[in-house]
Amino acid sequence: MNIKKTILLAGLIPVLTLMSCDDNEPDNSITTDFASVETGYDENGIWNEYLNPDSKEINCQGVTFSREVNVTEYGTYWSGFCLSRSSDVTDYSSGNWLDHQCDVMSGGGVAGKGTPFVIAYWNTMDTPENPSLKISLANGSTFTAVSIYVNNTTYGYYAMANGTAFSKKFEQGDWCKVIFHGVAENGEETGTAEHYIADYRGSGEAWKLPYEWEMVNLEQLNAGGALKYIYLTMESSDSGAFGMNNPSYFAIDRLKIQPAE
Repeated sequence: MNIKKTILLAGLIPVLTLMSCDDNEPDNSITTDFASVETGYDENGIWNEYLNPDSKEINCQGVTFSREVNVTEYGTYWSGFCLSRSSDVTDYSSGNWLDHQCDVMSGGGVAGKGTPFVIAYWNTMDTPENPSLKISLANGSTFTAVSIYVNNTTYGYYAMANGTAFSKKFEQGDWCKVIFHGVAENGEETGTAEHYIADYRGSGEAWKLPYEWEMVNLEQLNAGGALKYIYLTMESSDSGAFGMNNPSYFAIDRLKIQPAE
């Protein structure tokens, strides 16, 4: 027997064993697929619970997405998150955009045209203590953030591209961004991540107004430790005394998080 060869092989066994164990470690991460939510949609792909005041949140694979519906004498209004699988990408600038709030520029989720996604409508009057756009685990446990996909809604896209009666057409120097905030169990903010859904700050060739899904890295949110929840806000160059002028809408899909063990 070649003793030297036997010793070398023996030395490799623990390494190979460790590699095998690492490769087989369970992955308990969650990537939300809104097709898994048992619910109904109308013939236009609009969620049946869209304006139901009893629909307080969306639960997808144990991840909750906040929402609120208020019924007033002037009408029924919602903020927060709203499911949709609308494939309508029509420009309704000459009509009533409020009848078409639940459309995304890609005509569907990350999985393709007509597949479910979520519209996010940020209430510009909310506060960090009571955010309109909040994501957490249904069981209340902590987690770390990995990534998410973001796209423009048709309303938001065409309002920035063309302007509206209440907001300007975006030009050189204009921008609009979504901000993700991580919050720890003690209520302290752990970190932020920003994503521009419009960026006209550079030269004309570099202007950006996305109409397809873009992945956003959320790992910066974990800088201060594990998260109790994520909340979302927006900022825009087109703002005045009452906040943003352009519509405060965007779309999300495929949030990936890692629950604490």
